[in-house]
Amino acid sequence: MPIETSTSENGLGSIIDCSDVVVGDELIDALSQNFNRQAEFRRHRYLILDFSAVTRMNLKEETTDTIVNLCAAAVRTNPDLLVAVVAYFSMAVSIDVINRMKGLYELFQHRSDWESLVFRTRPEAVRWIRKRSAEKFS
Repeated sequence: MPIETSTSENGLGSIIDCSDVVVGDELIDALSQNFNRQAEFRRHRYLILDFSAVTRMNLKEETTDTIVNLCAAAVRTNPDLLVAVVAYFSMAVSIDVINRMKGLYELFQHRSDWESLVFRTRPEAVRWIRKRSAEKFS
């Protein structure tokens, strides 16, 4: 399965792992499932979106619009969420994947009001999440 969602640290965070070919509807579904469990989502301090194993992304313009709307609604439920995007790709990945990831990151960075950063590796993302969580939620 190209997208798997899990919770971590007793429900304080959520991780969405993407691999192979990511289709817009699957990404929307994963985000919707995460955001729509409002009681659980309200407790989350962070979201890690790991795209490092993605080889291709099939996203339409409507996909971006839907994700923008999902994030706008989710911000009202949890305005303090930290978002770490893991997006390091090998040279074999097409420029289209890189451009689509750039667009998704800009969406989280500029349209969601969540504090977010892009990382090359999951360990870097986890270190940032732990540091910022301690500062923000201590």
